[in-house]
Amino acid sequence: MSDLRLEPAPVSEAVTNDIRVEVLSRHDPEKSKPQQSEWVFQYTIRITNQGTEIVQLRSRHWII
Repeated sequence: MSDLRLEPAPVSEAVTNDIRVEVLSRHDPEKSKPQQSEWVFQYTIRITNQGTEIVQLRSRHWII
């Protein structure tokens, strides 16, 4: 996989209860097949606790 820092990409972020979730999305043209309407994307997720309480990720659900 190429270095994600070389290309600018859309970043989404949200903060809820002092937990920041950042998502970096990147289209992968080498694995996509536009002729067959197949598009491949790569996602990098960063979760940061900005509060003082210890937290634990117990489940996750992504809506893309």
